Amino acid sequence: FVLMPKIGVAKMAAKAFVDALNATSDRVAVIAFNESSEVVSDLTNNTEYVKSKIDEIYADGFTNLSNALDLAFNILNNSERKYSEWAIIVLTDGWDTESIDQQLIEKAESLGEKGVKIFTIGYALTIPQEDVLKEIVRVTNGSYYYAPSDEILEEIYQSLKEDIKVNSTVTFKLSDSVEFVDATGGYQRENKTITWYIEDLPWQASITVKPIKVGRVKINADNGSYLAYTVKIGHTSVEGIKYFNDTYVFVDVCPVV
Repeated sequence: FVLMPKIGVAKMAAKAFVDALNATSDRVAVIAFNESSEVVSDLTNNTEYVKSKIDEIYADGFTNLSNALDLAFNILNNSERKYSEWAIIVLTDGWDTESIDQQLIEKAESLGEKGVKIFTIGYALTIPQEDVLKEIVRVTNGSYYYAPSDEILEEIYQSLKEDIKVNSTVTFKLSDSVEFVDATGGYQRENKTITWYIEDLPWQASITVKPIKVGRVKINADNGSYLAYTVKIGHTSVEGIKYFNDTYVFVDVCPVV
């Protein structure tokens, strides 16, 4: 048999997680951190490159998780994938020598408000700051995993992909022939564009408009209404865009304002 240092097992598990990603829709970055943090690989879908950079990581020094979270968020925030699911996975022995617990939790809460989910993995027989790791994930709607052994760590990384779900969006842009009145389903509106962010299925929504002219009235604008979707089965996902057909109504008399 072969005995492997913890960092070796951690790298193997991380690379297995990268292999489980869908290079078509997913992007991953890697940060190594001790007292300071370093971007090992920026956000990319080049999984072979990411795995080669993971191999270069070595264990050294103390721990400053707060600084690593800042760097991870900057990578996500500077990306062009504003409507993707943002997740940070933290692998640690649970001993943060540089951060202050309450400030770390408050930072995580701030990231959660920005749409970031944090998943923490405590990789040791005893996790000194396990309560902090659990609170970090609670305030960001993530998950905490306890990995007391190498085998369990590998299982955790395999299951993490299932916990990070990509949301779909529906965008509906009104034509100049109608005015927006109301909608259901937790929408956001900017002028004549209404957007729904779908997190759970089944999902339904409706929109109410008012025509501003008589005759044949087009409801949606050209190429402005579509479903951006991701269908995910196991570790495989397919994404795409489906445009809605043009919708018309016939109006005899315009409503009186």
